[in-house]
Amino acid sequence: MLMNNWYVAAESKDVVVGQPLGVRMLGFDYVLYRLPDGKVVCMSDVCVHRGASLSRGKCVGETVACPFHGWQFDPSGNC
Repeated sequence: MLMNNWYVAAESKDVVVGQPLGVRMLGFDYVLYRLPDGKVVCMSDVCVHRGASLSRGKCVGETVACPFHGWQFDPSGNC
């Protein structure tokens, strides 16, 4: 994978508000989710705390919540 390049991760219609979507690209796992304003977020699909898959969590406003302990990560990846 070349960093700082664009890759197609999913079709726009598949990324809907309130539903995290897990995708695997070039050997890496990502979670995609759409913000209430329509922007799409892509980040690592691994919670830094216990390694849970964020795509199995839920969207809370502009964050995605880990299914394990509920830690919430914003679009920048901040907890």
